[in-house]
Amino acid sequence: MYVSRLLSLAALLLPVLLPGYPDAAEPDEPKDMRPALQRTDSYALAGNVEFPENHLDGADFQVTVPCNSGVDRQGNISLATCFGGDEASRAFEFYVSRATERSKMIPATINGRRRPVSIYFTVVFRRHQGVASVMVFPHQFLNAATLGAEYVAPQLITDEFYGRLSPLCRNMRIMFRFTVDTKGRTKNPRLHRGDASADACVRAVERRVKRLRFVPGQVDGKPVEMDHLYTPVWRGAWL
Repeated sequence: MYVSRLLSLAALLLPVLLPGYPDAAEPDEPKDMRPALQRTDSYALAGNVEFPENHLDGADFQVTVPCNSGVDRQGNISLATCFGGDEASRAFEFYVSRATERSKMIPATINGRRRPVSIYFTVVFRRHQGVASVMVFPHQFLNAATLGAEYVAPQLITDEFYGRLSPLCRNMRIMFRFTVDTKGRTKNPRLHRGDASADACVRAVERRVKRLRFVPGQVDGKPVEMDHLYTPVWRGAWL
């Protein structure tokens, strides 16, 4: 009796313990992943970003402000953190951050359920031939040369637990580059920029990067594999 029970238990456990076993269950992959998208009504971010009055007149110019922000399940946008690479860009960041307080987005969804995400976007302030305009792009132009200007960058799923970053990374400047595939998983992580003395932190960030999960980037509404930048802490130009 005892032996037969052991054999029955072994039969139940084999599919789990042996990865190559024919009946082993594979983890479910999300079948439908949709990124947070810009709205076109009165909540649209582009419509709520004010053009600075002291720049309405004068010579033509263009200022690009790349930013990062969170979008919750209701589509609310958290206060933007913008990464201006020079003083001209930083002077415009206030107008972007203030606009996020009164703007909303269409929330990201996975298999029909709303999920909070962290997004990258770029606001372009432009004055050309006397006409002032504000444009918002759902990326930071990393893949624009190959995918065009309207692609949607991968969006980090923020209600997943990725573990706390090592104390070794405190005050370090680390930026990683990797590929996000059409399932939202990362591939080929490599250091894009970082402090010369940050070897231990680089290894810690690389371990985290391999666990990150994204809503994949899109082109014309379809998921497309593309490069992405990720940083725990950074102030300065992205590219």
